[in-house]
Amino acid sequence: MFFKRIFVLKKAFLTNSSGILCSRVFGFLRDLSMANILGAGVYSDIFFVAFKFPNLFRRIFGEGAFTQSFLPSFIASSKKGAFSVLVLLLFSCALIGFSLLVVAFSGAFTKVLALGFDDELIKLASPIVAIHFWYLFLVFLVTFFSTLLQYKQHFWVSAYNTALLNIAMICALLFARGSDELAIVYIASYGVLVGGVAQIALHIYPLYKLGFMRLFVCGVRELRVAGVGRVLFGKKLDSSGRDSVLGSHSADFGDLETTADLMSSSAPKSPKNYESNTATPRILEEDNQSSSRADEVGVAIHNQNADSSLEAMDCHATATAASRNDRKNTIGEKVDSSNAHNVSKPQAEGFCDDFVGCQGVGEGIYLSGNEQAHAADSRKSAQKPTPKPSKAESTNQKPTPKAAKLASTIRSELGRFFKQFLPAMLGSSTAQIASFIDTILASFLASGAISYLYYANRIFQLPLAIFAIAISTALFPMVAKAIKANEHQKALIAMKKAFWFLLFMLLFCAVGGIMLREQIIWLLYEHGKFSRADTLECAMVFAGYMVGLVPFGCARIFSLYLYSRSQQALAAKISAISLLVGVVFSLVLMQFLGAFGLALAGSLSGFVLFALTIRAFGFGEFWAIICARNYALLLGFMLVCEVLLLALWLHYIQIPH
Repeated sequence: MFFKRIFVLKKAFLTNSSGILCSRVFGFLRDLSMANILGAGVYSDIFFVAFKFPNLFRRIFGEGAFTQSFLPSFIASSKKGAFSVLVLLLFSCALIGFSLLVVAFSGAFTKVLALGFDDELIKLASPIVAIHFWYLFLVFLVTFFSTLLQYKQHFWVSAYNTALLNIAMICALLFARGSDELAIVYIASYGVLVGGVAQIALHIYPLYKLGFMRLFVCGVRELRVAGVGRVLFGKKLDSSGRDSVLGSHSADFGDLETTADLMSSSAPKSPKNYESNTATPRILEEDNQSSSRADEVGVAIHNQNADSSLEAMDCHATATAASRNDRKNTIGEKVDSSNAHNVSKPQAEGFCDDFVGCQGVGEGIYLSGNEQAHAADSRKSAQKPTPKPSKAESTNQKPTPKAAKLASTIRSELGRFFKQFLPAMLGSSTAQIASFIDTILASFLASGAISYLYYANRIFQLPLAIFAIAISTALFPMVAKAIKANEHQKALIAMKKAFWFLLFMLLFCAVGGIMLREQIIWLLYEHGKFSRADTLECAMVFAGYMVGLVPFGCARIFSLYLYSRSQQALAAKISAISLLVGVVFSLVLMQFLGAFGLALAGSLSGFVLFALTIRAFGFGEFWAIICARNYALLLGFMLVCEVLLLALWLHYIQIPH
């Protein structure tokens, strides 16, 4: 069993790493095109300042902040359709409003993003910043759809969708080749928006194929019943049965009302229709008098037709048809049940098998023949035409108990999601926020410093993503399940395997990157307007980043343990401390070392992050993981061989000047 889990871990790692590698390769080609066509100067700084915040938002959302909080809440939700639609609605409104605010005050926002820019540069950069901020809404949609697909074990779209953004930017740069520098910046900015639209389009077919479009329809119906305003601003119900209903909904969701039942209860009816048994939902509910009369009518029908089977069949068919027509009138235009009669009961019940909260749309028609006849006859005799309420009465009408209960459920689940979202967002965004702060501080340095930090950080992110992010993504569900089953030893064994593999890979990358820093930058970027002086400056910044590769990567392994134990707040606190330490180091070192000092300060904050994470994880458990003599000897031997080989290579191979 253990070896099977290790095999699953390796397979998942290879799947994730291959997708990330493909995306990073196209990202490198994008940066190569940018360096070749735009170079490193004032206009490239303007583009990177404008692209920095949307790209920061994409990395924070895409690398776990949204997924770590939304996916568990979505799995535990009893009203998945309404919950997902409401989250989509709230985030969309907030981001569109924020983007409109940035467009209206683009100059002020540009000053915040680049404090070191003078008034002339602020004037040039303001419209570029306004264009880029519309990507915030697009990247949220991409992350939201990717998280839903991950719920259905569909990973390739989220792994490869970033490549479309890079491809769109490459095409925009090639199209703008030969234009003046400001026009290149504008065209590349619009290429970012085109790439975001392409990313969304990639998700549409998988979402439709896996049934999420039907989930959204069910969610809209549930929100119409509950009322969006009542969900967001309504009062909590009392504890007698109208309280927080989350506690009454178990994991099997066996006692949920159907969507059709809720729809029928939303219309103004007599109090008798409010009584229903949620364990066995029925769309047709009558009072005791109507039920007894229906029984008498049913017995009479049965006795009259006992002598003739043909007449019984005709009567049964007539009663069934009447029941069906009656049900259509009850549900009305809100639920289209015309196709429900043509499917079997298991098919209708499986309409939203995986999306509990919208299942059983056609469930009410599956009554026995006698039940249908009784219901039809009782409706004919007991139902009287009721006048429609006036517009004022319908406006002031109080919510039905079911609608109020539904609103309370959705509101509770939404609050639980946001309580998890804020700590997860802070814990997952430390490195990106630090890079964003470095960009602001670099605007006070010499021209080109922002570009050096960007190009160097892009190469630094490649091994971090291919190895650290890929293996932590594959390891997380395995560790979480082991801890939930109280099998801590299995979790430690899996973490030990992942840690040593990651340590091998990252140490080799770090040593090789530091020793070959000039060769790497020369090979990748020194083309076109990227000069030899730019190569030397960027190489030093790259070396500063590579110092922190190992602590940043290994910290992700041990932070998973905290997330698996639902210690998001502790992980967020550790991340905040390391971020503050990094800012202090940056303010000090940039005075003496310039852009290299900013990169080195980020690496030092990585060591602080790793130390605090190990302390929270436990020194005893950490010692049990690193206590592997064979691994340590092999690692030391291979590192010595790497250093010797690279030293010989550097001695005989010279970079052309």
